[in-house]
Amino acid sequence: SNNPSLPVYYKITFSEAALAAGFSNMSTFALLTDTVIRIAIPANVRTASYLGHLTVQNDCASNGNVYDFVIDIMNDVTITQQPQSENIICEDSGFLHLEVKATGANLTYQWYRNGLPIFGATTNVFEKENADASYYGTYTVEVTGSCGSVMSNPAEVKGNDVFIMVKWDDVLFVSRRDSAGNRLEIKSFQWYRVYDDGRMLPILEKGHSQYYAEKGLSGTFAVEVTYSNGAKRMSCPYTLIPVGKGVIRIYPNPSKVNEKINVSLDLPGDMAKGSIIEVFDMLGKLIEKKVISQAVTEFYLNVAAGTYVFRITEPNGDITTKKIIIK
Repeated sequence: SNNPSLPVYYKITFSEAALAAGFSNMSTFALLTDTVIRIAIPANVRTASYLGHLTVQNDCASNGNVYDFVIDIMNDVTITQQPQSENIICEDSGFLHLEVKATGANLTYQWYRNGLPIFGATTNVFEKENADASYYGTYTVEVTGSCGSVMSNPAEVKGNDVFIMVKWDDVLFVSRRDSAGNRLEIKSFQWYRVYDDGRMLPILEKGHSQYYAEKGLSGTFAVEVTYSNGAKRMSCPYTLIPVGKGVIRIYPNPSKVNEKINVSLDLPGDMAKGSIIEVFDMLGKLIEKKVISQAVTEFYLNVAAGTYVFRITEPNGDITTKKIIIK
């Protein structure tokens, strides 16, 4: 007002689109008694921008000044898809993927691990290749928009508790204990062969905790277990690449109790050095372990007569096993 001593009157009107959405025009001028004018928002009005007009004058009979304004109706921030818990990191693939979906205006994102913000994790997807155990933990994401912010439910990221192990070159088995040593209540098993193109084909009639192949194992395998509560979990793939026949020699075989046993690993150059030789009984108990430092490694096993397994792990991770008989 040019004359602050005079009373100020105002009137609010809306565009046709705003009227159709439920806004109402003021039929007469009203006395302005506050510096703030409050406008009622219609119930269930759809999200959009609505044009209004504010007319201000000192005298009800005079022509006033008209000011346009816009009311932006925006949705609250709502998470429509929470990050999924039970995300499993396999050591061989190490790919971590977390995703959140939300609605709202001008959304931004910030991911957290164990309550601490992750630098640079500011989109609705958090991915990491070659993730390892350092990425285990509890993840949340805060979604912020023009109408506030909301924190997601937590998602637990951990390693796989379904471990495939190898006893010897013709048997794979599933550990019944998790990484913390707790016993897993498993009621059924389904073994799969995994191919390079990603296909997983079930191995028929292999519903036991052990998978046995008469001609030895070679390739990549996985197993799906069903817990006693009905939940299912797929193991990480396990690749077994035996060393070719004739590379490893264990002699004499059969041997006698307390007789010296020689293990020869014939590989080019010094490739054999650093390989690990482990000796197991048929129950999988470790009897002795040595690191290869020369062409022939000698063992004097203080064991009873029976069948034993020598497992050799090369520095590159290749594994081969051989059985011997001690009489």
